[in-house]
Parts: sequence; structure tokens; C-alpha cells
Amino acid sequence: MVTINRRAFLRLFGVAGLAPLAGCSLLGKGVLQRCPHDPAISDPQGPLTIDVHAHIFNGADLQVAEFLSRVVARSTQSELRGVVDAFSDLLQFLSWRQAPNAEEELTALAAYEHVLANCNRVEHAVLLEKARQKDYDLGRAQLQAALNASRQSFGTPLQPRGRFSVPFLLGVQAEIRDMPTLQRSWRQRRAVSQAPTSDGSDRQTLQGRTSARSYIDFALHFFAHRYVNALDYLEIYSIPSNRKVDLLIPSLVDYDWWLARGRRTEVILTQQMALMERIAVATQGRVHGFVPFCPFREAMTRRGSAPGESLTLVRDAIENRGFLGVKLYPPMGFAPYGNSPLQVWQGKPSLPDAAQERAFGERLDAALRSLFVWCSDNDVPVMAHTNHSNGPYEEFEDLAGAQYWDKALKEFRGLRVSFGHFGDTDTADHRGERAKAFVALMSSTSGSPGERTFADSGFFADALTQTDKLRDTLLALYGSTSGGLLAERFMYGSDWEMLATQVDADSYFYRFGTVLDYIDGARRGTRVRGLLPSEAFFGWNAVHYLGLTSGSKARERLEKFYRAHRIPTPDWMVKVDRAPLSLRR
Repeated sequence: MVTINRRAFLRLFGVAGLAPLAGCSLLGKGVLQRCPHDPAISDPQGPLTIDVHAHIFNGADLQVAEFLSRVVARSTQSELRGVVDAFSDLLQFLSWRQAPNAEEELTALAAYEHVLANCNRVEHAVLLEKARQKDYDLGRAQLQAALNASRQSFGTPLQPRGRFSVPFLLGVQAEIRDMPTLQRSWRQRRAVSQAPTSDGSDRQTLQGRTSARSYIDFALHFFAHRYVNALDYLEIYSIPSNRKVDLLIPSLVDYDWWLARGRRTEVILTQQMALMERIAVATQGRVHGFVPFCPFREAMTRRGSAPGESLTLVRDAIENRGFLGVKLYPPMGFAPYGNSPLQVWQGKPSLPDAAQERAFGERLDAALRSLFVWCSDNDVPVMAHTNHSNGPYEEFEDLAGAQYWDKALKEFRGLRVSFGHFGDTDTADHRGERAKAFVALMSSTSGSPGERTFADSGFFADALTQTDKLRDTLLALYGSTSGGLLAERFMYGSDWEMLATQVDADSYFYRFGTVLDYIDGARRGTRVRGLLPSEAFFGWNAVHYLGLTSGSKARERLEKFYRAHRIPTPDWMVKVDRAPLSLRR
């Protein structure tokens, strides 16, 4: 792979992809963006639906060059390895500086919120269409400029790279070269399985171009406004489905110390938090974030007994900005707990000198202890990346394993935790073996370490490529727990930006519906508080993980947030409050 300038590709890449999802977002007839309670995206009488695992940001929010070169390019297990393989010759020519920054997005959100207050559907459509076209113009111009620069530097012929063949790489080039002027036309092209080419390419190249569109669409979203990406998600998944997504929970991430020696991203975390707060207001309670906690940042900024920078950000986000929980990313380089005896950071040249100190593991544990005690005291849920992927070193990825969560849960009883990705994004291929280690941590016994542990389906791409195999694997996992325990702990998650590079990713929501419909039929005797497994999976398990029932601390924080911003009662709250008492306990 070519050397990547540190600012290169930041707008192309994110921690968790979007591409094909956004491609069909505006293909329907009629008005594009809708009022919050438009029947196309809102159904107060429909089943409760919550996506607990997603990401919404653009290229200015992440240390992308470092993430690509030190993480994604290193491991074939990375969910986004294909991005590097597809775009490596273009990366060094792309700049992140043109992606909408915090000030630009806050200005756009202010205009959108003004229209939202009056619920003027036509004006919504005009504003959003302009925003989408502007974002598309920027992305198209940058990609085409990068392609031209790449040709001048690298020329032809192309060589197969990574998992891709020459037809695919030719398809990437051809699709970028032929991108239409109008964003609407690009959406229409994305909807066609095999678009004709203007250069007489053979069938193999046609297929390469079709596959390439997913990666290009992925790239375009990192030139886009964050709120546009959020609204795209709500339309893509809600409009064609009987279910409407009542609550979307995107997580922010913090890699500054692990990948960039503490250097901040173009849009810093405090600005990202402010943007997520405004998106929660603009969507009227349909989108609420998870704030990241980095024990490295916390350890480097603590002074005596006072909280460090990371815990201070967490407390502000949860108490004042409408955030619901905390996101941890152990494969960056820390175990959830039990770092003290470890020395995995020794000899890692990409890390700051502080990580080479013998007491570094103790400092990480002290930082995590401060987080977990505060979360337990305030009933704040934690979500962690548990897939063996996306770490800068192999031994760092091992730190995401169940054995370290066993230590944390025994030390901090009552902690609410979700095992993001359920330990393995390739769970069907591995027959659920990695997931079983996390299932073993779950318990229904009051006071036990795993009493409040959950898991989610983030980036289960097998739902798109081998649905039957995933269905059978999950059915076996459901049957592996006594009393149907997993049926009340497994939650829906899309990991929606990571999913972008997958072909037909916009059908992920629907495909998972068919998987759970099958499980409903196969386990007719299983009920979760009187509900079918699908109803628990898509909504009610998340309610209990997040603590959204009336009278809970999380609910009280959200009600305060809604009052402060004059947000009317969102659909998810209506559905929770009207449910029988047995569901809300």
C-alpha cells in the first residue's frame, strides 16, 4: 500500500460504514425529508424498535490515516479492510479539510431546527436536498481529483490488491470517473444492479463496477453533514419496513492517544458531542449518542483525585447533552479490567513514552475503575467492542476478550454492559463459538456478576450473505441458555457505518427481521416477559439495557433534556409507557 499522508482519506473512512445504506435513501416518490411524526418513518402503534449499535460522523471526526495504516491495513479481520484494498492508490491525494466542520454543521442544524419547529414538509425537502447535493458535489470533486492525481502518479496496468481483482479496481476507477452531476442520479444508479458502461467493458468489469459503488457510496458519506447521514438512516430503514426505527444510538470514538500520541482530530470530541446533542434535538429524541471513554486520555489528564479529561467529558455528555451511555474500544490497547500485570505496550513504537512505563497498566485500571464506579452509581450503561478486530497490534485485539470482562464484572457488580458485536462479526462462519464465551458471562441470578449483561448484532454481515446459516447459528445460541436467557439479552444493532461496504446493506434491517421471524416460529414456547423473541430483540431488551422505563435515572435525565429543549414526547417513550407493567419491570 502507498504511504498515506496523515490527513489523507479522513473524509473517506470512518469507524463504521454507511455506503450502500445511503444509496437508496431518496429513491421513493414524493417529499424527501419528513416531519418527525410522518407515517413513513413514524408509527406510534407499531412495535418498539431500537438500534443500539451504530455510528454517525464524517471524515473530520477520526484519526483516519493512522487508523487505516496501523489498524485496517494490518489485519485481514478488520471490518473495513476492503476500503484500504479498494482505495489505496487514491488515499494520499484526499484531504479531510473540506468535510463539514463543527461550526458549519451547527449553522446548518440551526436552519433545519427552525424549519422542524414548524414541521413544514416542503421546506424540509428543499433544505435537505440542497444539503445532500452540496455534500455530493464535494465528494464527487474530491474523488475525481484524487483519481486524476493517482493516474498521473501510478499509471496502469492495475495489479490485484487484497481481496479484489483487476475488474473490481477498474470498476472503482470507472465509477468515479463517470459519477453523474446530480446526487439524485447517483442514487438511481446505485439502485440498478448492473448499470451499462460507456466504454464497452465486458461483463466481468460490469460486475466490478457494481461492487465498486458500495465503496464509493461509503466514501461519499464522509464528505457529508452528520445530520444528513442520520436522517438518511431513518428513511432507509424505516420507509420500506413495517417496523419504524424509534431510537437510533450512534457511538462516538476516541483514538487520539492510541493512534496519534494525543493529537486531536480536526473536529474535537467536545465539538462532536455538541453536534450529537443538536442532532438529538433536531430529530426530536429519535437519535441519542454514546460518549467514548479512553482510559489513556484519562490517565494522562488526571490530577490527584479530580476526574481527568475523559471522565469529565462522559459526565457532561450523560448529565447535560442527552447521551445515553458510554462506549469503550478495548482493541485499541486496553483490557476492560486487569491491565496491571500486563506489559503488552512495551516496545510499541507508535505509542507515547508513558505507555512504556511499568506502571502503565495500573494507571489504565485506575482510570477504568473511576468510570465503572461512576457508571454503577448513576446507572449508566457501557458498550464495548468485543470483536477480535480493529486493533493496532494483534495482542491488543486479544484484550477485547471475555476473560477480561469476567474480571471487570466481578469487580464492579451491577454494571450494565453490552458486548458489542457479540464477540464475533463472523459468528455464522464460526458457528457462534466466540459468542459462547460471552454467553457464559450472562446470568439471571440477582447480585451475580453477569446480572446486567447484554449483547448486540452489530455488523453481522452474514445476515446479507448467508442468512440461513446465521439463522441456524443464532437459533442454536438461543437454545444454549437455560430459561431462554439469551432471548432477553440479545439486541438489534446495525453498526450502520461499518456495514457500508457490504453489497445490499440497505436490506440488513429486513434480513434480520426474517432471521428473527424464523426464531419466533422455531421457539414458540419461548417468551420474554410475554413477548416473542423478535419483539425482545428489536426493542424491549434495549429498554432494559438502557434503563428507559419511567422512574429510572436514565429516563429522568432524558426527560430533563426534553424539557430543556422543548422536545415533544418521542415515539419510543410513548411505546414504553403504554406497555403492560410486566414489560417495564
